[in-house]
Amino acid sequence: GMDGAVEAPHLGTDAVVSPTSHCYLDYPLRSTDLEEAYSFVPLPEEAMGHEGQIVGGECNMWSEHAPQHLVMSKVFPRATGLAEVFWSGPAVTQQPGAYDAFLVRLDALSQRWGFLGVTPGLEGVPVEVDVQPDTQGQVAVTVRPAIRNAGGLVTFTPDSEMPSAEVLRRRVGETLRVSGIGSVDVDVAMRGRKTGVVERFPVAGHLAAHRPLELSYVPSVHYTGGGPQAMADGRRGSLDFRDGAWQAVQGQDMVVTVDLGELKTLEKVQVQCYLYQDAWIFLPKEVRWEVSQDGDRFDLLGSTQPDDALAPDGRQTMVPFVLDGGGKQARFVKLTMVNAGFCPAWHDAATEPSWLFADELVVLGR
Repeated sequence: GMDGAVEAPHLGTDAVVSPTSHCYLDYPLRSTDLEEAYSFVPLPEEAMGHEGQIVGGECNMWSEHAPQHLVMSKVFPRATGLAEVFWSGPAVTQQPGAYDAFLVRLDALSQRWGFLGVTPGLEGVPVEVDVQPDTQGQVAVTVRPAIRNAGGLVTFTPDSEMPSAEVLRRRVGETLRVSGIGSVDVDVAMRGRKTGVVERFPVAGHLAAHRPLELSYVPSVHYTGGGPQAMADGRRGSLDFRDGAWQAVQGQDMVVTVDLGELKTLEKVQVQCYLYQDAWIFLPKEVRWEVSQDGDRFDLLGSTQPDDALAPDGRQTMVPFVLDGGGKQARFVKLTMVNAGFCPAWHDAATEPSWLFADELVVLGR
């Protein structure tokens, strides 16, 4: 952070600023993109009047935290933006239109990089996905540019257990109508040229997508999944639990009930939970499915209990919990995920309440 820059002048010492929020280039673009780096103000308000003691700034590339072939693309162009911030200062970089003017100069500089054999990375996350309701059992997926000049080919590939679903292909900006569970891959191009970057968005078109939900919990403000519909919005969480798709609670159970609108024949129900015990994220000790035709009386469809949710497990992964629907007729489906409880004695955070992460209550059927 910037605490050192605030304290140093009052201690009579100089400071070089380099907060993780803007200056750590090993961080992914989702954490710090070029525009975020350029927005950095190296002189905190609390140090005003002591400007001479903020003697400089530094950007860092901890290469042990990045694949070696990606180091250069992580450094540039973000280091260029920070260089202008440190050289020109907020009197220039905080002016209206300063970032847009910087991008014009950056385009000219990129031609020099080509002669020097430097392959810069992207300015930010290149594309974003929008998943909207379509006909029941299907969602409309549109990938849109998130930075200037971004485009590319978009492909939906169904998971291997979805043999009836078809592969779909569109361009960025066009809409795919997706049925079943799978992933949308974007072969990113800039100014029509392939970059080698592939962005992946797990999605699912299913009966519960965008249907009314009832939640027994209030998700953490840090992990809302994007809102109250997140558990059935057609977008599934990825291996990055900070991707904005996961809902999470600490020390609580999660109960989600979906209204399918009318009686449906259930073929399969599924949810995925996150496992990363180093971050206090444990699997639920039970996943239970119940069904109802009227929303009042629920019958047990089935349940799953991991062998020992609190046993040491060093993986960082997603674990699906899948149950055969058995052709059951139901309008309402209730999913209960029982929190593992407190972090166990062997854990560094022993006696602290564990986290439970889940996403996408998937209901397949007809």
